[in-house]
Amino acid sequence: MAGKALSAGQTRLDFVEQLLTGPGVTVGIWPRCCAWLIRLALENSIRVLLAAHHSALPECKMRAQLLAVSRFVDLETARRVSALWYALSRVAHHDDYALAPTATELRDWHREATHLCAALMPSTETP
Repeated sequence: MAGKALSAGQTRLDFVEQLLTGPGVTVGIWPRCCAWLIRLALENSIRVLLAAHHSALPECKMRAQLLAVSRFVDLETARRVSALWYALSRVAHHDDYALAPTATELRDWHREATHLCAALMPSTETP
């Protein structure tokens, strides 16, 4: 299950990479689409990490999951995960008066999510 879940998150990040570098077939839509996909990939990695430690944690609301992440990774990584998730949540929701994220912001978030998703991979070591 964990392998399938991890590949689903990577598939989303790969699609974002295509949107960021490919021709603009989704002009006007792609920035928020990228933000949503990056957020989904991050959420997927959070759920995989939490499921590896406690089966009920992935069923909690995301706010509780973000708090629980700090129990299984270092505090700096947990802080970065929360900051990225909140930034993506804010920008992913359409607001008529807010500008869409720029390609540079999306690339930075994509890079950060790729790094954090790898950092959230559950350890295969047994205690």
